[in-house]
Amino acid sequence: VSWCIVLFSLRLAMTSPVLLLTGNRWSTSDLSVGGNRILINESPDAQIGGSEEHEMRTGLTVWDASMVLAKYFDQQATIQSSKFQEKTIVELGAGCGLVGISIAKLFPSSKILITDLGPLVPLIEKNIKLNGLDSSQVIAQEYFWGNEIPDSIQADVIVASDCVWVPYLVEPFVSALEKWANPSTLVLIAYQERSQISQNSFIEKAQQKFDISSIPPEEMHPRYTDSRIHILQLRRKNHPKDET
Repeated sequence: VSWCIVLFSLRLAMTSPVLLLTGNRWSTSDLSVGGNRILINESPDAQIGGSEEHEMRTGLTVWDASMVLAKYFDQQATIQSSKFQEKTIVELGAGCGLVGISIAKLFPSSKILITDLGPLVPLIEKNIKLNGLDSSQVIAQEYFWGNEIPDSIQADVIVASDCVWVPYLVEPFVSALEKWANPSTLVLIAYQERSQISQNSFIEKAQQKFDISSIPPEEMHPRYTDSRIHILQLRRKNHPKDET
């Protein structure tokens, strides 16, 4: 019987995507942007359950890719701060809201919409208040990938981190990007190498509608880089050529 179990386990491992959910390299307790300490509560107020429990529980933790993306914006604020000022910026799959909150601190003239599944919204709202941000600048809102978006919101920038990690989420994530991105929208996605299957699937589907390029490591924050973590820049095909 034990050999049957071993053989079955090996077969399952060979046919399933490998998810490398390793421990974090950086801690949120050390994170600051623009000289402001970022305070993040990773403990939910409500019980998480139901068919989407696994996806939501991963949203209760701050992963390294989100810290790399937050510090990328910190770096950009010192180089070309006007690029992200007076913009409408939307974060998808925000989890605890670290990236959106960091952007709000760095670019106070911009409006930030931080989105994730409904049960995670109270946690995001708690973190928004924890960082002294006003609802006139940044709000949290439920958004299920692939659903229709509010007509009143035109995203100048879309950000996401560690949203490309299991194959069945790739298609709805790309669908969400397609719905939110207009011809001039800049999309920045950070991810850590976990599942080659998911990463390949994302590139294959996304490049049907978007031009994709990588942010070089030298443009990231020097203390927040890792060979396994990448930032992709996406723009709609046939986007205005004067956009950078």
